[in-house]
Amino acid sequence: MLTQRVTVNSSTFTRRDLRRLVVAMVLLVTAMTAIFALDLVPQPLVIETGDVAPSNIVAPRTQSYVSEVRTAAERAAAVKDVQSVYDYGTQKALGIANAQVAKFDARVGPIDRAFDPGTAAVRSESTVENYEQ
Repeated sequence: MLTQRVTVNSSTFTRRDLRRLVVAMVLLVTAMTAIFALDLVPQPLVIETGDVAPSNIVAPRTQSYVSEVRTAAERAAAVKDVQSVYDYGTQKALGIANAQVAKFDARVGPIDRAFDPGTAAVRSESTVENYEQ
């Protein structure tokens, strides 16, 4: 009689499985490379006057230019926008003049009193010595 054996699917990784894996990887890498390479191919830009560009238009190099005419116009506009801060008036002038007179009197007052004829002459030897030095 024939003996029946149970067939067990092997869970080991065989050469056949390795071949399948390598082929699948090569196909996947090739497909992804082809898909992503399409974005690297430059597309010609075909637009007419008045059309909206379908993508950003990039300059071939970085360059700057200072326009003297526009700079002068911007400066003139900035000068026009500045508000005047000159607020000098008669009342303010009187206040400043009174403050200056008060400071002057405070500094010169003792000297004026010293030369006043009604002031008694007080002299001491220490002040004479200070003046001689």
